[in-house]
Amino acid sequence: MNNAVKIYKIMRNNFLFCRENIVDSLLKTEAYYIKHSTHSDSFDFSTQSSEKSTLISTLFFSSLVIDALPNHPLFIQIPTNELISLPPRSSFNATIFIQENELGNTETLSQIKKLRMEGYEFGIINPTEDTPEDTLKNFTSVCFELSKIGISKVLQYVDLPTIAPKTIWVSDVHIKTQIDKLIDTQKIRFFSGPFMTQVEHIKGQTYPVYKAILAELVERLNNSRSTIRSLAETIERDPNLAYRVIKLTKAVPYHRQFNVSNVQRALEIIGLRDLLKWVTLAMFSSVDGKPDCLISMALSRAYFCELLSKELFPAQQGAFLTGLFSYLPAVFDEDMPTLLEQLPIDPHIKDALLNKRGNLGSVLKVVCDYEAGRWDNLPLNQLEQHGLNTESLRTIYLESLKQTKELQIL
Repeated sequence: MNNAVKIYKIMRNNFLFCRENIVDSLLKTEAYYIKHSTHSDSFDFSTQSSEKSTLISTLFFSSLVIDALPNHPLFIQIPTNELISLPPRSSFNATIFIQENELGNTETLSQIKKLRMEGYEFGIINPTEDTPEDTLKNFTSVCFELSKIGISKVLQYVDLPTIAPKTIWVSDVHIKTQIDKLIDTQKIRFFSGPFMTQVEHIKGQTYPVYKAILAELVERLNNSRSTIRSLAETIERDPNLAYRVIKLTKAVPYHRQFNVSNVQRALEIIGLRDLLKWVTLAMFSSVDGKPDCLISMALSRAYFCELLSKELFPAQQGAFLTGLFSYLPAVFDEDMPTLLEQLPIDPHIKDALLNKRGNLGSVLKVVCDYEAGRWDNLPLNQLEQHGLNTESLRTIYLESLKQTKELQIL
């Protein structure tokens, strides 16, 4: 078997990746951090670093990946031993990030200088006050991992004259109060981390209208005597939600040919079967003060759950709503048990959301672990019993991103 074929088979069978939204101070998506499984202990790619490097470059410069992502810059972290195998610079916008503690020899810096002349841009991860100025000159961007550096050190380092002029990105941000402190410096451009999906109980901030509308819709859909008109009247109680339902209907590819002028017409086109998922999406986009990417994150998770469930449990219903409703706490800033008390939803969906039990719970757990880059938590042996390997899992993930992108609401 020649080397090229061997590398291709490694890539096909073992490689996983996921994206993480990177936002600005207004919580608008500006870039994506691409996490990949080459650093996972569970994935034995090769003992040859050159093969592993070729694997990285082949995938991240593949049109299959680029086509599934919106047109935003990509931030990719790689070890220094992979620099030598990066391919010629392509047209897409990416910054390669390197850990500061891996820059101990002049050979590595020489390689970075050479790649910069070829058009590559580089970022450095976790520099300190001791990082030489000559080293920092090779990097246009800086990333501080908050979980490793701590917010006090980050606030200190962004004031250093060698770091302050660069594009600064802080990752691993967990709570909104950290964001507020970082934004106040006016020197940090990008932020990422689980803070976007964390529940924050802010005094006086509630969304009673939306929660009441959602609960009433679920109840009416469970009632066989409900009419399209009565459902439309429920939605029309909030003009903003009504407008977004109509707008979202026009965004769905197979509905674009219809002229939708009111909520009742929108519901007639959507149909009762898909009503709840589209109204929930419209509701997510109606809530003020949330990251613009929250709806696309919820939608891609919903598609991922739906596609994975079709492979694992073909007869199981409710996977899309399970993925979508898993974002309810992040949207309404309320814990899941409290929210579900008000929603008469299918018990299988409820059990999945509360306990990650049952078929839907198993699907949701796999999807959440995949999205977070927790590759070692994936039950690969169990998935293989259902005919799914890492290649098919990656393909399903890419398809969920593609379907989300095609909806044109990102």
